[in-house]
Amino acid sequence: MSDLTICSIYHTAMTKSILELNWEHTKKLNPDTEFKWLACDNSPRSAPIKIDEKKFTVVPGVTVPDYVPRGSASGYYMGLALNEMIKKVDTRFMAILDYDVFISRPRWIGDVLGHMKKNNLS
Repeated sequence: MSDLTICSIYHTAMTKSILELNWEHTKKLNPDTEFKWLACDNSPRSAPIKIDEKKFTVVPGVTVPDYVPRGSASGYYMGLALNEMIKKVDTRFMAILDYDVFISRPRWIGDVLGHMKKNNLS
């Protein structure tokens, strides 16, 4: 069983594609480590974007209303979406990664979890 849930948000076809590349990158660097990845779908309700549900557990997001200009209130809606994801985390540890943050250290998940456990961090 995994001790780590990674949480990310996507909201366009481009951010979905980058997030899927990030999953592939993470799996390649952590081949023997289990992890869960929650992906919050903040895409427009009028054009939902489907992510690979074999890799991610999809959490419905908080869609930015059409009358709000893109980018003007993105932090507010991102915070709301993160609050929704946190409710779904059932592992001891959680990492929040923007869709475009790639960690390139081999076996980083085991290193991070080992450090957290050794130092009794949460």
